[in-house]
Amino acid sequence: MSTFFHKAPQALRPSAEMNLLRLCARLGLGQGVKQDIRDQVETGINWVSARALAHHHRLLPSLYRGLMSACPEEAPFEVLAALRRDYQANAARNLLLTQELLKILDFFESHGIQAIPFKGPALAEQYYGDLALRQFDDLDVLIRQGDVPKARDLLMRQEFEPEFASVRVGDPRVLWEEGEYRFFGPEGRYLLEVHWQAVPRTFLADLKYEPMWERHINAELRGRRVWSLSPEDTLLCLALHGMHHLWDRLAWIQDVVRAARAARGMDWEGLFDWARQIGALRMVEVALLLGHRTLHDRLPESVVEQCERDRSATALARQMEASWVQPGSSDRRPAMLKQHTRARERWQDKKNYVLGQFFAPSFKDWSKHRLPGRLSFLYRVFRPLRQMREWFQGSRCEKAQAGVMIAQPTLPDPVAHGEVGQ
Repeated sequence: MSTFFHKAPQALRPSAEMNLLRLCARLGLGQGVKQDIRDQVETGINWVSARALAHHHRLLPSLYRGLMSACPEEAPFEVLAALRRDYQANAARNLLLTQELLKILDFFESHGIQAIPFKGPALAEQYYGDLALRQFDDLDVLIRQGDVPKARDLLMRQEFEPEFASVRVGDPRVLWEEGEYRFFGPEGRYLLEVHWQAVPRTFLADLKYEPMWERHINAELRGRRVWSLSPEDTLLCLALHGMHHLWDRLAWIQDVVRAARAARGMDWEGLFDWARQIGALRMVEVALLLGHRTLHDRLPESVVEQCERDRSATALARQMEASWVQPGSSDRRPAMLKQHTRARERWQDKKNYVLGQFFAPSFKDWSKHRLPGRLSFLYRVFRPLRQMREWFQGSRCEKAQAGVMIAQPTLPDPVAHGEVGQ
């Protein structure tokens, strides 16, 4: 049986449940991988923990597919029955969300707003080939920054509720600092994220979006023609999104692997050059290393060599892997600041990121304090005070949660708690 972390100390090796999940998430389930899955099941699996872990990492469809493909007789019948219900519920929800997405795209188009769907249903159909194989919770569309105020007004007329209704989204300060605006769909059925930036400017300031619009391609979504980001821009955005959230979910790595393998003729040199120009080369390298190491993605040898030459990228990828083995082992906010800083190659970018985290106001700051324009400088005073308070409170909460996890050896059943399918 193939093993993961073969050079890691015993204390840092992943659980049997994590090993099983990583095997099932592999892009190709050949005979060797199927045998590894069977061997892992025979070692003993805590199925409640495995199912909850798969739900957290958004890999319930992969877990079900892997077990059905490799060992439908060895896995307990009740486990497969529960995972089948999860799979079917996810497929049904994905279909409904896709229909909602197409309605939103049509609505925007009818009012002269061009939109590019990304992540969610678009990624599932374009790179997975099947809506049911990807687990997603919300809808994401990219529009031009100048269309944001108009899009907000139109959506509110259609009973979409903005997360921060009190903030004037047309304010240039908001458009400059933030990258997305979140809406709750009619009756709160789903979350719609309207992006004009893939990530906030405080995370990556030099990414220019007009070239991405110019490089867009045509794709199909449920038989409909829609716009899509180019394969290179898709991979870049996935890398930025994953690093922004410290690769907390294995499904995001699976997205990278799917995008890298499904896109024929990927312009790797162009991707690396573009990432280098905007200060995101190391983030792309970490994403590709995680796909290569975690899910054994077969990247071109030259690409792997390019990524492994950056020792900081290799170290960051190892840290991301270790975080899945020992979740909640450190205060997440300081760790996020440190790792986000290390993910940048240029010292100027490191400095700008740290300053932005402490002083650049966000939607939360604008919604909490309504200040007139002449006093807007005070946002940069309130911001660090709020950040420090939340860091302190977050540290206390994480320590309390860690104590609960130690006292309770098995994770809760996501279905019993009404989480699966939400």
